[in-house]
Amino acid sequence: MKKTTLFIALLALIPNIIDAQAPLPQIKQNGAVKQMFVDGKPFIMLSGELHISSASSIDYMKPVWDNMAAMHLNSVVSTVNWELLEPEEGKFNFDLVDAQILEARKRDIRLVIIWFASWKNGGSNYVPMWIKTDPKRFPVQARKTVTTGRGSIYIERDRTMPLSPLGEASMLAEAKAFRVLMRHIKEIDPQHTVIMMQIDNEMGLLGDSI
Repeated sequence: MKKTTLFIALLALIPNIIDAQAPLPQIKQNGAVKQMFVDGKPFIMLSGELHISSASSIDYMKPVWDNMAAMHLNSVVSTVNWELLEPEEGKFNFDLVDAQILEARKRDIRLVIIWFASWKNGGSNYVPMWIKTDPKRFPVQARKTVTTGRGSIYIERDRTMPLSPLGEASMLAEAKAFRVLMRHIKEIDPQHTVIMMQIDNEMGLLGDSI
């Protein structure tokens, strides 16, 4: 009886062992071309892309997942927002990340996640409030009015002033958050539902060069 119970227990572990040993997604040489490989096989992405704020609501996304599955997509470009991931310094909330991975996995959809953090389209709107409200610790970029043939232009467009790339504290804070995020994904996603990550998005200073 004990041997039978042990055998059944080992059988139950086999799927987890297989998942844990699943090869990492990678781009590698395949004959004369480079290809994306997922689960050790060439993977052609038939992909959609979410709106930048869609993944910030689990309820909003509920019908969206089924809509994407109905379109026979095999991958989706999604987002993780630093401000929502780490609303208080050192305190992380993975609910939105976990929901994306779970819902995508149910439908055999892979995720490409864009990390909205220090930069998104030349701004810093997605950094946590504890960074936005402490410019002494997390310095921002200086910008002055630009005079051109079209007159004086000062473009802000209701954006948070972008963080300075010279701010070491900002860099270390983001690096810590991203490291925690990647460690969490590694732990909960041995199946590699997440196949790629984009670190930040369109870095720079929007409106600086006119």
